[in-house]
Amino acid sequence: MTGIHLILMGLIIFCTGGCLETVTKPPLHGQSSGNGTQTFDVERVRLCNDYLETQQYAEALAIIRQEIADPVITNEEQLAYIRINGIYALSEYIRFHPANPDLDREALGYYREGLQFAHAQASSQVSLHHMMALYYSKSDRNGAMLPYMHKELAYYRRIKDTYQLIICYDGLADGYSDVGQMAGIINHELNM
Repeated sequence: MTGIHLILMGLIIFCTGGCLETVTKPPLHGQSSGNGTQTFDVERVRLCNDYLETQQYAEALAIIRQEIADPVITNEEQLAYIRINGIYALSEYIRFHPANPDLDREALGYYREGLQFAHAQASSQVSLHHMMALYYSKSDRNGAMLPYMHKELAYYRRIKDTYQLIICYDGLADGYSDVGQMAGIINHELNM
């Protein structure tokens, strides 16, 4: 599994074989377990990861859409992660298919829903910002990624994560350069 797939925390719940596997877990928000066990559809998770690894993005996207429509785990954290995964799958899918308003609406819908579910989780919020920036970048619309990169940058400034700040500045430089506004990054820094 590649490093980028580690971002897919919401889908990498349990990657063992079998269609359904029962694991001992405490009850989740809004769910009662009776005896303290929870059933997860690990086959869907495994299959989605396999599709992503083999670059079968349309198939992975279909599974993520199914998971969003009918989630196995319904706590807010998991619902946010599923949407992060949905945006990631869309960003990979859009590399090989033309950008269109329907895909943009779908990505923005996952983003907005994800922010609602991640209201108390700063790390999930920044992952959503990052995935939207990635979505626009992979569809060669780096100008559209800039607002999301700025949100990501603000988070990493707040927590003083130098490594991630460097990555954000690199992304911003690419974005401003692609839209012919390299001075934009300099002006942004001067106004901080």
